[in-house]
Amino acid sequence: MVIDIVTNQIIDNSEHTYEKNNVTFIGVRIQDIESYANKMKFQILDTSWIAQMSPLNQQSYSARANETIKSLVNNVLNEVKNSVTAEFGEILISMSAQDALSITQDHHILPLSELWKTRVRGNDSFDFHTETKECYIVFGEAKYQTNKTSYNTALKQVVRFINLRKDDMDLADLMNLVTAKTKSTFETYGALKSYAAAFSVKNLNNKKLIKQIKENKFFKQLMRQYKLYLIGIEICQ
Repeated sequence: MVIDIVTNQIIDNSEHTYEKNNVTFIGVRIQDIESYANKMKFQILDTSWIAQMSPLNQQSYSARANETIKSLVNNVLNEVKNSVTAEFGEILISMSAQDALSITQDHHILPLSELWKTRVRGNDSFDFHTETKECYIVFGEAKYQTNKTSYNTALKQVVRFINLRKDDMDLADLMNLVTAKTKSTFETYGALKSYAAAFSVKNLNNKKLIKQIKENKFFKQLMRQYKLYLIGIEICQ
């Protein structure tokens, strides 16, 4: 496996909410950066998600994705040796978080936001999404800082995007990407949403990490949500 799942645990958060099991922490370690970059490149080049759409949507999403894919592959992923730049870091955090949710929670991975947004590079909304077996869409934000643990920045951005209703703005596009079951559920019951904050971690062995996260003011603001996933990613370089 290109990533190692170090921990997968429920955080006891009963002091903040009646939902005692609504926060999951997943610790991930990436040891071989170059191998993981090759895996990322393969995933980004896979446009089978577009082929499943109607002809009109295929035309639209192909136009959005093609230049972004070229730019990510040629200017970012092909340049990776065994170190992490800021730009590569955020994509790495996004995709490894999706992998972690797929491996530990059996989530279905949706294409990176950057691939279906209208801008060739850069994204002003949630970075990644997954789909749960219960037909929830997980809206995820990724933050990378060199040699730092960046949970505060990631949690702050999730709160900000919820307040700006960025999740609601993405729903029309996401309905073209989710499975038929989730689309039908949303059309019947409305949007079922959860959130994820993925962030670089300097040292997963830090025993104070979860305690520090629980004391974070943005973490506390997210306790009203149905489910929150925290993915801490240690990158060995």
